[in-house]
Amino acid sequence: MGQGTIDRDPVRIGRIVGVHGLDGGLKVYPASDHVDTWALRLRRVWLQGEARTVRGGRTAGGQPVILLSGVTDRTTAERLVGADVFVAGEELPGLPPNEYYWHDLIGLRVFDVEGERVGIATAVVRGAGDVLEVEGPRGRALVPLALAWVDVNPAGGRVTLRRVPEWVSDAD
Repeated sequence: MGQGTIDRDPVRIGRIVGVHGLDGGLKVYPASDHVDTWALRLRRVWLQGEARTVRGGRTAGGQPVILLSGVTDRTTAERLVGADVFVAGEELPGLPPNEYYWHDLIGLRVFDVEGERVGIATAVVRGAGDVLEVEGPRGRALVPLALAWVDVNPAGGRVTLRRVPEWVSDAD
């Protein structure tokens, strides 16, 4: 088993949702749409507070499958189903311009195009089209993560809504 603690910038990259094969393969439901940038390149992850060396990776039906130290059979793998998978933030590969990791969006301030604060980005919801969850004084809104709707600037600490959901402009 691996050693060490994740002491800098832990990033949740997914959750173990099942097992694959007899060799301890763990199916990961990713918390990012950049699976191809990390799934097959991981060297070390943390599950349940414990560091594990990644001994291999593959995809099965488009879903990442990782093989971890100390997990060499299906029975051991089944015990990890439901566990969140973390990596140290500095181990994530860089992304091209205008792309970002979902964890970079959580906590960003959200504004409308006039510069009025709308709320805070609290989550990214995966689906047919990814959606940004925004909590504001009028409640929660789900905003499509598409260029027609948002301008995302993680380095600037903000998201600007190009199209404002109805709850933002409605008077109480």
